[in-house]
Amino acid sequence: MSSFLVLLIVNEGKSGVCARAVRSLAERFDGLKSYDIVYRDDSRKFRSIFYLFREILSRRPEIVYVEKIAYSACTAVLLARFFFKFKYILCPSDAYAQLLKAKHNKLIVILAGMFEKLWINSADYVLARNPLHAQWLKDKRKINNVGFLEHGVDVDIFKPSSQEELKKKLGLEECLVVGLVGSLVWSERYRFCYGWDIIEALKGLGGLNVKALIVGDGSGLSHLKDIAATYGLQEKVVFTGRVPHEQIADYINCVDVCVSTQSNDLVGSLRCPTKLSEYMACGKYIIATDVGYAKIYIDKVGRLLPYEGV
Repeated sequence: MSSFLVLLIVNEGKSGVCARAVRSLAERFDGLKSYDIVYRDDSRKFRSIFYLFREILSRRPEIVYVEKIAYSACTAVLLARFFFKFKYILCPSDAYAQLLKAKHNKLIVILAGMFEKLWINSADYVLARNPLHAQWLKDKRKINNVGFLEHGVDVDIFKPSSQEELKKKLGLEECLVVGLVGSLVWSERYRFCYGWDIIEALKGLGGLNVKALIVGDGSGLSHLKDIAATYGLQEKVVFTGRVPHEQIADYINCVDVCVSTQSNDLVGSLRCPTKLSEYMACGKYIIATDVGYAKIYIDKVGRLLPYEGV
């Protein structure tokens, strides 16, 4: 098999947000002359360790870059380093152990924290997507080799445009549209997912001519539909389900006010929500929680909402 100078490993499937970011980075980075990209098999996450380990050994790259911290690729990288030397660059994306708190018990979170520390400390270089994350790694984890790389947006795709036909199709003409785009993953612990706050706000707006557009799919979609039905808002909330990424900009441009919510904890503070950049590129007014990444960028193009609790 051909030898590649750089092997880019993505800890998610080929269609994910991080996967698109890595492909874009590789295609646009002139200094990256010889590379290959491999993705985790999301249907067999544990077995992906062995698949990714085999891919590293077969290619014998000089540099391995891992996008998004997770046990599959990070474990495969450490195992491969026993067999030959290569430089290892890690882009964590999230506070991994803290992220698991919502779904797992305390023991799993403690173990995840130990492994997270090992994976980060073993890297030759750590790349953060959020400047606050980069600073946290330096201050709290005492990692010196930390860099920051801003998430980019393709402004040939994400730009202001008139979508009158699409708005008419969705039943959103001649009204103020509040909306969001995202993965609708339901948190049973907090009884919350993206879009919940928009529906709750609509309930208090009475007869005002405001509608909601919620673009995305996931375990929370049925919950949100039930909440909207409970409040009698079926005609006020439009759910599109999953939309191909190449069409996302069209749907953003159907919205007047975009909403971005992050949890008021370490995960929310360190995360870099890519949708914020896409909303801004489309010239949208943004309402965001006063947490992390939004604090840096939203103050002059929207409204930050402070709150207490998670």
